Amino acid sequence: MHELKSIVLSPFVVFLKRIKNNKHIRQYLNNPSLRIKVSLYSSLLINTSYAAFQLVLGIYHCSFWFYAISVYYIMLAVIRFFLLRDIRTPKPGKSRRNELVRYRFCGIILLFMNIVLVFLVFYITSYGKGAKHHLLTTTALAIYTLGSLTRAIVNVIRYRKYNRPIFSAAKAISLAAAAVSVLSLESAVVGSISKIATLNTGSVVCTFIFAMAIYMIYKSTKEIKTIDDSRK
Repeated sequence: MHELKSIVLSPFVVFLKRIKNNKHIRQYLNNPSLRIKVSLYSSLLINTSYAAFQLVLGIYHCSFWFYAISVYYIMLAVIRFFLLRDIRTPKPGKSRRNELVRYRFCGIILLFMNIVLVFLVFYITSYGKGAKHHLLTTTALAIYTLGSLTRAIVNVIRYRKYNRPIFSAAKAISLAAAAVSVLSLESAVVGSISKIATLNTGSVVCTFIFAMAIYMIYKSTKEIKTIDDSRK
């Protein structure tokens, strides 16, 4: 039995060893900046595709919901584009402040995006203008929500040991995207049944993003001031 197991597992072991010894894979596993950059590129592609999909649905259904979600994810794509320009090896004494500026910029954008989200939640719950999703669309939304939420949580755990503002900004964007996906999924599933549930979830999501954005702005501004004062 043991010999049979060895024969069956041997090709997989060899395959895993070859993957592990590949220089490109080793570089990816050992370089957090590269992993973040790959994550941002993939997220940028996914967000842009999702925004385009929502825009098409908005045009087809003449739905305010789809238009609003499209704008939200387009703004997320813009933030990720700016972050991609700043993922590089840090230079002592210079990169820290630059990353803090970008970190604060992301916080400010998230704050403005939250205003749009608050208006959207109010519009849906007050006028009953939620999205009417097809079963296939709802299923796709559920898969996207589960994936984005899982990925956001994994990234928070994985990159918490790296004290870099750019990494923190990337995690904040992922969390905001996941939170909005949860709200969008709930609106699609129970929005037409319970406006109170949508209002409660929307309030929690908006409060969470608002608190996160304020924290990002406050923390970065405080540290930038400390760096500037130390240089005087």
